[in-house]
Amino acid sequence: MRYLLLLVGLAFYACDNPGKGFDSAYIGVHHEFYKLFEGHPYRSESEWDAYNATSDAKKMDSGHVRHPDYKTFGWHMYTSGTAYSYYDFSLLWAIGYFSYIPDPGTGKAKNGFNWETTGLIDSAHAQGCKVFLTVSNFGSQANQTFLTNAKAQQTLIDSLASMLKRRNGDGVNIDFEAVPGDNRDDFTRFLIRLSKTLKAQNPEYTITLAIYNVDWNKVFQIAAIDPHIDYYILMGYDYNGAFSKIAGPVAPLRNSDTWGNYSLDASVDYYLGEGVRPDKFIVALPFYGAAWNIREKRLPSRVRHFLGHASIDNIKQDFIVDKQQKTVYDSASASSYFVYRDARGRNAQMWFDGKKALAQKFDWIKERQLAGAGFWALGFGTNDTELWDLMGEKFGKRE
Repeated sequence: MRYLLLLVGLAFYACDNPGKGFDSAYIGVHHEFYKLFEGHPYRSESEWDAYNATSDAKKMDSGHVRHPDYKTFGWHMYTSGTAYSYYDFSLLWAIGYFSYIPDPGTGKAKNGFNWETTGLIDSAHAQGCKVFLTVSNFGSQANQTFLTNAKAQQTLIDSLASMLKRRNGDGVNIDFEAVPGDNRDDFTRFLIRLSKTLKAQNPEYTITLAIYNVDWNKVFQIAAIDPHIDYYILMGYDYNGAFSKIAGPVAPLRNSDTWGNYSLDASVDYYLGEGVRPDKFIVALPFYGAAWNIREKRLPSRVRHFLGHASIDNIKQDFIVDKQQKTVYDSASASSYFVYRDARGRNAQMWFDGKKALAQKFDWIKERQLAGAGFWALGFGTNDTELWDLMGEKFGKRE
């Protein structure tokens, strides 16, 4: 899929080091994606398919079906068109259709995203896979505006209720990013109001909440919202990104002397300490990598500047297959990387999670007795049968 050289070139510098605290200018990869395609002229799935060369993808079939003990989840971005026709729905518990973006002043949709016409919902349901409508609000100003506007909130909630009912959706996935600390109580009230309203319409609706790898502003008041949230989905990536002074793993597994005190394991410890139950906790992992122009080849390497993100499909085809890049496995982070020459002939580093890294992280999820695994985003791996096979091996059962 040509489209999957996804975010290269977009760099949003927010803070020198994540450990120094949250900066409201930080833009996560979900928001980065939205900014990349905001205002794009393509609207229909067929137009996106033509743009993405979707016909090049492969139908996934791991020989497994979902295991009742695990929750396997992935986001499908509307700009991936009909890439869902290649997904192994029988292996997935649920998909988040990304994304309804509300106008923060009105609550009405500000983007065309094909929920009303997509064939994904029927295709997923035919194989027992749930479909949640993801609702995203990005940026501190947008969240402050929306979360202090009761009318806009009611408009959004009413719209979601109507859209779920019309398309037989299974619930919602709330993805509000960069919520200001001053609005944490507003956010809590909104989540409770949303959940109560939707479950009054249909008690079977599932309410899921995307949570940050580090909750800098303490916006997730777990004790208050937990009775109203069915599952939490950790955005377990972007631990290193455009904001970093060093090149490093997108999703380090554990704290280490090399990579510091921010990791998947530390994130899980924090939220469990806040009261999230393990059986409601899904860890989403990256189907993408990050690249930096670097000053030296040692680990960690200081960066000159951020080059961007690339899908796992793109990394494997364009770098590992076509250019025969040799990868190195970093045991300290349970991640892989390689050094290559960027477009200007300078040294660069690409970090990503391949089969070995994901296998170790899948095993860790099971060891910690968490609910399951998720992925940002499914369309980034439509050619990677290896990773889908691994998902089946770790979280599925033989048909």
